[in-house]
Amino acid sequence: MAGTDLISLAVYPLPSELRFRDEDGGVPRPVFGNFRIDRHFHRLQRSMVGFPDVRACVVITWRGGRVPLGIRIGGKPISSLQRGWVMAGGTYIGVYDRIVDGGDDDGGEHEMLIVVTNPDCVRRLRSENQVAGLLKGAEAVTGPPGRR
Repeated sequence: MAGTDLISLAVYPLPSELRFRDEDGGVPRPVFGNFRIDRHFHRLQRSMVGFPDVRACVVITWRGGRVPLGIRIGGKPISSLQRGWVMAGGTYIGVYDRIVDGGDDDGGEHEMLIVVTNPDCVRRLRSENQVAGLLKGAEAVTGPPGRR
């Protein structure tokens, strides 16, 4: 399938600013208010040795190939996915977990949780007001890739 069409992009608050519940032997676990996102965040957390500081969480939904080429996260266009990392050229953006992989009839719709760990990307997300109302949940942003 040619091209990447952004369906939605939602930026979630920093987990340190969310409510926490105490589970798994005292390990704090954020509550995003969405079980599906919580589950994928916890999967990432468990799979990463030395999990990087969590700075922002972004959920993107798109139509196209398995890699969301050109979708901008914090001003950086995604160019590749490598060993669990989201990359913009030679710059890392953060880590990811797939929520939906080819979930519609023709297999072209995808959804991914990205934990943004790059400080420059986080600053840009904040300056674009994509992280707003930190305790109110996600701010949904929709539109074509590269135009935010």
